[in-house]
Amino acid sequence: MVGLLLGHKVDATGMNHALAAAALEGCPVVVRQLLDAGADPNAQDSKGMTPLHLAASAFSQSSGASGSIQAHLDVVEQLLASGARPNMQTLEGFTPLHLAAQGGHTAIAETLFRAGSNPLLACHADMMGGISAITFAWESGQHELAKTLSTFAFRGDSKSNRLFMSYRTTDARFVRFLSEQLMAGGVPVWFDEYEITADQKEKIAMQSEEFQRAIDDAVAASTKAICITNACYAGSPYCKNEASSLTSKLSRDRILNITCPEHGQLYSDVPSISGEPAVHLGKDLAELSDKDRQMLSAAISRHVGSEFTLPILDQQAPPKTQTFEWRHGVRYTLDLGGWEEWVPGSQPLSTLMSEVKSIRTGIEDAKARWFKREVDGHFLWIYFYIVRIKS
Repeated sequence: MVGLLLGHKVDATGMNHALAAAALEGCPVVVRQLLDAGADPNAQDSKGMTPLHLAASAFSQSSGASGSIQAHLDVVEQLLASGARPNMQTLEGFTPLHLAAQGGHTAIAETLFRAGSNPLLACHADMMGGISAITFAWESGQHELAKTLSTFAFRGDSKSNRLFMSYRTTDARFVRFLSEQLMAGGVPVWFDEYEITADQKEKIAMQSEEFQRAIDDAVAASTKAICITNACYAGSPYCKNEASSLTSKLSRDRILNITCPEHGQLYSDVPSISGEPAVHLGKDLAELSDKDRQMLSAAISRHVGSEFTLPILDQQAPPKTQTFEWRHGVRYTLDLGGWEEWVPGSQPLSTLMSEVKSIRTGIEDAKARWFKREVDGHFLWIYFYIVRIKS
């Protein structure tokens, strides 16, 4: 049918629209026909999406269409061979590699990388916080693909003479972003999320000795370090041990301590990192002012010995929190993290709570709250309840 229609006069716009549709559905034969007829592999739609973006997303896998991952891979290869540019960005800054990473399509991601797609190219800062395809894969739950992409991107790095990143888990997103920007500038970095596999992390979580051994090996291979410290860092026994290992191996001038913000009890809780140099930021990492960003960029530049400019991160509002007070004076604070409170209309909460109370004898009081949020065009609902047990 496509061949029949192409036998008549079809304008360039029509062919480009058809190419986008065929790429989205994963139809390599049709894509070949359209490319041979002169369709533009780099034509962008109103959102900046190219046929390569659409093919790399392998969207039909989730929509129930007939295309397969292999078919989408064939389309990606045809588009690249016909001159599709792998680093073109949408209006939001996504590259085809971002979309392949989001879907966990390893074969497509590897093909894009070998064709020159840059896994460290960040989305526009005002849209996605300036994150790379590696970080996008990680935050989409595609941890093994993130590890694979980071191996591709940094395979030329030396296994020694690295910059060790010491941080608390709560700051992982910022440290991941910072690590990628440093590595993009040619600075070898040891960042545990790209060095320790998921299987190893499971073992490490169960065996503290193995965890310490992994850290000690990484410290031994490092000649400099950056410590991202705050109250959470000071409260972690793992971070204290890490700081102790670093300061026993490296001289003070080889460790840059970044406090965010400066924590009054930090140096009494972790005295081993109380030396210089240090940078004291005025706000948390998610709320850096222009002054803090400039100061941090300058300090890192001096520390690594090369020019470094910290890209602008998305200034996200802190997580929404609410404090509730229940009967009997019980109070607590809930981090909603983007969830909005929702009152269901189909079933009274009092009826629901009666059912909850009947679950277990001895529940004297129970209260519930519902919350909802939209994810990828779908609404999710959760509810939680607080119970008071008879004494």
